[in-house]
Amino acid sequence: MSQPARPDPAEVRPRRLWFWIGGLVIVLGVVGAVVALFVGAFRTTAADPPVVGFRAGEEAAFTAESGNTDSDTWRLYADRELSFDEVERACAVTGEAGDVVIRAPGYTSTTTVNGVSRVLVAEIGITEPGGYTIACAADSGAAFSVSYGAGAATVVFGILGTLGSVFLFLISGLVIGIVLIVTTAVRRGGHRRRLAAERARWGGGPGMPPGAPHM
Repeated sequence: MSQPARPDPAEVRPRRLWFWIGGLVIVLGVVGAVVALFVGAFRTTAADPPVVGFRAGEEAAFTAESGNTDSDTWRLYADRELSFDEVERACAVTGEAGDVVIRAPGYTSTTTVNGVSRVLVAEIGITEPGGYTIACAADSGAAFSVSYGAGAATVVFGILGTLGSVFLFLISGLVIGIVLIVTTAVRRGGHRRRLAAERARWGGGPGMPPGAPHM
């Protein structure tokens, strides 16, 4: 008596295509996580355009359309690394309401705009809109600029949001992809055993409908 043929892999369901789909989902999850990381990092570290620029020893005037808020802050940048003590000693801001407090930044940020480094060196405590004047002593030897944009709280939430997006893409891709691969393997194994059992029972060969008697 001839032995029933082993089921052809092409007959087994679900198709092996689902293994590739599961692997593709994992790859897409990793790619999505990398993209989310780069986009989030760019948004978090991108410096806002300068409102006014000046060199050490010069005085510059600018208009504050609004004061500091929980999300946005007036910031002072330099073209090189300066300690906050140096900035505090060298720079002063005056406005319609009098002197303005210069305080240490709540985070670090170094970017390049048109080939020029912009290092966050201080935050400017502007509480009311209006006209302001800023000057830094000549001995600091730096070029400065003033911008208005994301404060420390916004940056922190931006970082947390970026990390959340990264983990969401990564974990979702891994979980869904692994479930597809494992489920496909289990179902194919079960279907293969059923085909083999039916052919063993009927002595069927490849291409013969399950349940048909072997002649």
